[in-house]
Amino acid sequence: MTDPQRTPDPMAIAQKLPKGATLIYRHFGDENREKLANSLRNIDGLTLLIGNDPKLAKTVGADGVHMPRSTSADTLMDIRNAHPDWIITQAAAKTEGMSENLTLDALFVSAVFSSKSPSAGQPIGLGPLTEIALKSPMPIYALGGITSETAPHLIGSGVAGFAAIDGIVKEINLSENRSDSDMF
Repeated sequence: MTDPQRTPDPMAIAQKLPKGATLIYRHFGDENREKLANSLRNIDGLTLLIGNDPKLAKTVGADGVHMPRSTSADTLMDIRNAHPDWIITQAAAKTEGMSENLTLDALFVSAVFSSKSPSAGQPIGLGPLTEIALKSPMPIYALGGITSETAPHLIGSGVAGFAAIDGIVKEINLSENRSDSDMF
């Protein structure tokens, strides 16, 4: 996921992601959002979701959208009806009514671990995350405090994957600072 404060250069991050990765571009109204989204769209092997902006997703030919937790089921259904081939995901801190909302392709449950994100809230921990993942009719992705240290703890939790901001930035910065001898 991108964040204007923590990932001021989304292209630099996106170009270092492995083929097959998904990037959720959250522009928060950036005036250059269409140009940047087009550039992100052109990265080979990258699945691109646009955060909370179906119009921009359609304009740039993105693979879908990621909507905030406040998005109503009716709005999600409208998006699904207008774009049946899109990937539609949503953020969630709680999962009431989850089984009723089968318009989603995945749900991002946050915050799993302690996070620097201003919207993260109190971490729910692995126990509740595992319970959510096991009961969910859709794939669950963990979000919040995901780093190379915390990600291994997700093994066996039932999540389909995870998303990260600070953890990815940290790893990319570390890999750029390693010499070839450090890598072998």
